[in-house]
Amino acid sequence: MNPGRTVPSARGCRRALFAGGLEDEQGEQATRFEPRATGELYTASAPVTVTYAW
Repeated sequence: MNPGRTVPSARGCRRALFAGGLEDEQGEQATRFEPRATGELYTASAPVTVTYAW
């Protein structure tokens, strides 16, 4: 995964997304991530689905 890739949020802010050490499993064509934002009161947002093709 490209460590410089950023994902825009619903409010227009940009946050860096880094997931180091990931490797594809044998025969795996893509991986789906569902990151969530965490608020000050530890509430979580709805997930944003991102698919990364190996």
